[in-house]
Amino acid sequence: MASGRIFFSRIRISSARGLTVLELCAFVSVIAVLLGGMVSLARHVKSRGAEELTRQRIEVLRQRAELLWDDPESDFVERPMPKALNEPDLLAWATAGSAQLLAKLSKYDESVRPDVFYDAWGTPIAVAPRDGRQLGMSPNGHPFLVSAGPDRLFLSQADNLYSYDLIVPEVTTSSATGD
Repeated sequence: MASGRIFFSRIRISSARGLTVLELCAFVSVIAVLLGGMVSLARHVKSRGAEELTRQRIEVLRQRAELLWDDPESDFVERPMPKALNEPDLLAWATAGSAQLLAKLSKYDESVRPDVFYDAWGTPIAVAPRDGRQLGMSPNGHPFLVSAGPDRLFLSQADNLYSYDLIVPEVTTSSATGD
């Protein structure tokens, strides 16, 4: 140790035996479970994102359309529901209603873009008449907006999104104080 250097004994880190088949299978199965969880989480996040985008589009359209529906000078005419309730007829009806609403709203607001009239799954957002019982009932007596949801079927109402679901009731001072 005259030169001031300290010598360490060499430590051997690797073992001579390697991985057994059982250890390798356990490692692969843990990785597969983790990847499966990540894929499931990614699908859920994508689905929630599409739903939120559609809710935002419906809310923007609802706010603008209510100006049109409340205006007595407006020439907006509610389109009646198709007589035969099947998905192709409802899709054609929704597409025509969206085009009509786009034409009417663009007179009021030039910033309205055509892509706002489609939900995140590519289906037109339908303008349902106030008596559109087959699609839902508006509590305020106005026409309402409806998205067919991720299954793209208007008649399966389980995943449909409605404009009247987005309206938050106002809290009055009497109900807020418990009177």
